[in-house]
Amino acid sequence: MDIIPGISNEIELHRLDKNVAHNIRDLRVFAEDKDIIKALLSYFAYNVQNNLFGYGRLDPADFGEKMGFSPGTLRTKVDNPYCLEGLTEKEVEEKYNLQEQHPEHKEYRIFDSVLENALYKLRYHRIRYTSNAFSFIRENTQVKKIDLDEIQFLSELSVIFKKSQRGKNKVYYTYRLTDSFVNNLSNYYLKSSNESIKALRKPGLDELYLYLKNLMTTFAMKGVYKDFSNFNLLCELAYINDKRSSNKKTKLNQSFVRINQQTELNVELGWHSSQGSRYKYTPEIIFKQEEVEALTDDRIVQHERKLIFSQNLNYELTQAYRKSVLVNDLGQTIEPDKLLKWSRETDYKIISALFDMAVFTTYHKLPEWSFETKGRFMKKLNEATSFEEVMTAAING
Repeated sequence: MDIIPGISNEIELHRLDKNVAHNIRDLRVFAEDKDIIKALLSYFAYNVQNNLFGYGRLDPADFGEKMGFSPGTLRTKVDNPYCLEGLTEKEVEEKYNLQEQHPEHKEYRIFDSVLENALYKLRYHRIRYTSNAFSFIRENTQVKKIDLDEIQFLSELSVIFKKSQRGKNKVYYTYRLTDSFVNNLSNYYLKSSNESIKALRKPGLDELYLYLKNLMTTFAMKGVYKDFSNFNLLCELAYINDKRSSNKKTKLNQSFVRINQQTELNVELGWHSSQGSRYKYTPEIIFKQEEVEALTDDRIVQHERKLIFSQNLNYELTQAYRKSVLVNDLGQTIEPDKLLKWSRETDYKIISALFDMAVFTTYHKLPEWSFETKGRFMKKLNEATSFEEVMTAAING
């Protein structure tokens, strides 16, 4: 997690799959669900990096607060739930009767609220990417970059019923992200903010924001901080539908002003005339040069790699713990002390392999230093009084 001081009470940045931002218009296929689905994907990415011991659980109250959705909105029933598509009227009636008879049985749950319908779509709807998309997969001792034509974001989804301390029924959801989405958070990502996405959703500028964040990383890889863009594309991303070009230009300028005011982005929109024209309708995106160069600064990159490695190692250990002890109970918060005890009692070869997998996912190879670092990590594992000490040794070893 990075923090940008001085903006909106310190904006937190987290990594998000570049494919989502680069193909953000493809999410419009979800129609009225597109806003909550964009928010869910950002929330999922945030949880991978910040909810290290309780990953895989969605609390509607927490999601609503972080992403700017009221409880009433999330509970609102949709007219045509995706889970009932293709069923006859009689079959739909039977489904609702069964749910009414078994209100707390997940097998009979109809995902028909705004939140549940969006989750169900992320579990069972495969989204096709219309622009270039990539993913990274781990095969033995290699991490390979592959083309990605489509994606299903969730591989598991379940509903959990629990009683609150006051005796009221509470509903949670457990989920598992697909490997391609999780792996890209280490290998193919941009840095974005939930606060910025939340602030720009209502004016319809969240897609333009994500496009610009992605463009900034692309510029950094090319070694530039400014370049020309497509006028119509920018207008489409900002939901500007005015027919007059002059009006579209004015509204686009206003959109950039708003993004600069309400997010961590510092971006300028310049205008140029095309050859043979006296009208300036060719946009130029201009970022702060020092901010773009910081994205490839070796010291900053190495610091980020260490952070990513620690999160990947934590992820490998916690997922192995779930399979061994919790039987894949996603969403259940893991107690660090119990994870430390399990790690100590587990066969050395298993922990060593998990360490190597985290290194591979992060660095795409096993550098020479990793063997020495692993030795110090394993030694600390037996000496530490807390799991935090072990992870600190993994980063600073």
